[in-house]
Amino acid sequence: MQTPQYLTFSLGRQVYATGILAIKEIIEYTAPTELDIPESDIESAPDFGTNIRSDFIAGMARVDGSFVVVLDAGRVLAFDELEQFADTMLETPGEAA
Repeated sequence: MQTPQYLTFSLGRQVYATGILAIKEIIEYTAPTELDIPESDIESAPDFGTNIRSDFIAGMARVDGSFVVVLDAGRVLAFDELEQFADTMLETPGEAA
């Protein structure tokens, strides 16, 4: 049996890891772009239906003619949800959570 391998990354001062089998693609790092979007230009997140989670989307904005999805970083990387995700990824086929 192979030893699991992980990719680690940092966001701010927090370090995260994910199993390499869950990774589809690694994109070369580029400096982040900072956008100044007035709060008045951010609309509520649309209703995507029942199959798509949108609770981590803070809203939608239009910047230079393109839509930008505004994420709630605290929800996207919420520790308890990451822990639940990790538990789900570690389940064996046929095993219930």
